[in-house]
Amino acid sequence: MNRNASKTGPAKDFWSWDWLWKRLLDPWRIFIVGTILCACGFIFACLAHQMIDRGERSLHWPAAEGTVVRSTIVPVVERNRHGRETRKYMAACIECIYKAKGRNLKYSWQESENIFAVLEKYPVGGRVKIFYDPEFEDAILHPGVRDANRSMWRWSTLAAALGAAFMVFSLRKIWRLPAA
Repeated sequence: MNRNASKTGPAKDFWSWDWLWKRLLDPWRIFIVGTILCACGFIFACLAHQMIDRGERSLHWPAAEGTVVRSTIVPVVERNRHGRETRKYMAACIECIYKAKGRNLKYSWQESENIFAVLEKYPVGGRVKIFYDPEFEDAILHPGVRDANRSMWRWSTLAAALGAAFMVFSLRKIWRLPAA
């Protein structure tokens, strides 16, 4: 049988590289992908900026002496929006009580990495320094900006810029503008 005999008719047009590149490089599709990429990058950049801003403000928050009242391992079950279990894991659960603005407040968090090291670091009855926001009932154990927040801001800004470049490239093709 001739190898080229099966590549005739509509199937040849549908599965050819020319057809694929024409569809993938369609200016309107590139514009839509660029818009989605730009919007998602902008949203994540705004979220990262808020986290970075909170981390920088936390460096100036007052500190209070707290006491660890609970330091245990707890099972954590994550569920999707339909109520089905998606993931099970163990986490260290730490609860502290501290006094700020004349009130007794509670701060708790869960750590799923290095749980035994966390339990050793924060035993029940241990003293900890808790940094709290005087305007809101917000507290953290370690003030400052995390590297993950800065990395998230960099990657989301890159995604937004790449999306904007896709949009400009596709609009130039849509409006049939000459290259610069």
